[in-house]
Amino acid sequence: MAAWPPLPWLGGCACDAVRYIVTGDPVAMYACHCRDCQKQTGSAYALVLRLATDDFSVDWETLAAYERTAASGARMMCHFCPDCGTRIVHTRPDRGVVNLRAGTLDDPSFIVPTAHIWTSRALPGVELPASVYTHPGQPEDPDALVKAFRDAVPA
Repeated sequence: MAAWPPLPWLGGCACDAVRYIVTGDPVAMYACHCRDCQKQTGSAYALVLRLATDDFSVDWETLAAYERTAASGARMMCHFCPDCGTRIVHTRPDRGVVNLRAGTLDDPSFIVPTAHIWTSRALPGVELPASVYTHPGQPEDPDALVKAFRDAVPA
């Protein structure tokens, strides 16, 4: 895996009305192939950086949000720019993490997923790397994506 740029990492929405800063290393980096992510991105999957809540800073007042039920049954908040509609981050009240949409980073060139989830819904033509963790749905083990990340990224 390529070296990461030094922290902090900056990012924002398409119109730059919402800006954020990442101050700590991710705990997981994965691609989600669920239908919600396909619809939200208009693509085959969403690239996600899971971060500790304390390592992500945004003016939450600048974001619009709605609550939805994920395919796994979990409730989550989806936060987006109210001006351009760019989805920035997902949060779940029961966890101390944020799931950042990696494509919103100013420089996402270092993002390489170490896991792919909801592969049962992967679009035809998407090739899944044999060397990474895959799961047909949402992993039952909440630490599976963190473990896959730790196994793939040298300390």
